[in-house]
Amino acid sequence: VAEDLAGDVALEDADDLGLGAALFEQPSDVGAGSWNGGLRRHRFGAIIRTMLGEPVTDRRTKRHEATRQEIVEAAWGLARENGLAGVSLRDLGKRVGMQAPSLYSYFPSKAAIYDAMFGEGARALLERLRTLDLPVDPKRRLLSSARAFAEFCVEDPVRYQLLFQRTIPDFEPSADSYATAVATLDLGRDLLASAGITDAASLDLWTA
Repeated sequence: VAEDLAGDVALEDADDLGLGAALFEQPSDVGAGSWNGGLRRHRFGAIIRTMLGEPVTDRRTKRHEATRQEIVEAAWGLARENGLAGVSLRDLGKRVGMQAPSLYSYFPSKAAIYDAMFGEGARALLERLRTLDLPVDPKRRLLSSARAFAEFCVEDPVRYQLLFQRTIPDFEPSADSYATAVATLDLGRDLLASAGITDAASLDLWTA
């Protein structure tokens, strides 16, 4: 849209937009043909995008994050088809329409893709438990929470394996991703405390 606006609005219209025609003057080192043929349009388009609250850098960041999410979703799909250890960068690249080496533009390593998956799964569990409509009775609260956790685990076995089992050799979640898992543990600790259970052995049993 911004580029279309840039092509339709004449140079003299800059003053009407409060931009000042000086912003669109031809640089001394650029030929008239190039300036009239595209560079002026490019500069004006960039300014219009900024005025509209969508700078070029923001758009690039959005596209980058959207591609990262597409890669993570494709990795989940491959893991559910072939197992977590069966996710290959070559297959993942094919799934998202790029060469395997191009994946490194979005993730520094295969482990980083697993880490993004771990963080996503941990956030989903935390959100599930935080939004439970728990009963007032302490015993029923514990039962409801335990049932919700079990349902979360069985509805996606691959996600359960990534979060709670050592399925991928040498994989360790990053501090940021693991912090979400710790928040879930704290939520369970608070739930037990609300029922008057505060000893470490009970917490270990709850999270076993």
